[in-house]
Amino acid sequence: MEEIIRDYNVRVVFKQLDGARGMVQKKDTGYVVVLAEHLSDERRNKSLAHELGHIVLGHLDERSYLSESDKEIEANLFSVLI
Repeated sequence: MEEIIRDYNVRVVFKQLDGARGMVQKKDTGYVVVLAEHLSDERRNKSLAHELGHIVLGHLDERSYLSESDKEIEANLFSVLI
């Protein structure tokens, strides 16, 4: 999964997150995926796929008008299909 993330020029950082496993941020230099430090390899890959879904599906760009619920559903489906 990390190779796929690199193909999209996404930087991944690990931090202590309260109540979340991950999130994606859009920066001037591209996208940054922030993941919780404590995740297992399996959970990290699932979270990376989910956050990549937000990027690929345009949730931070052209499709930002979607509700948060719809964005999460789409990102979950993306992460299962990738």
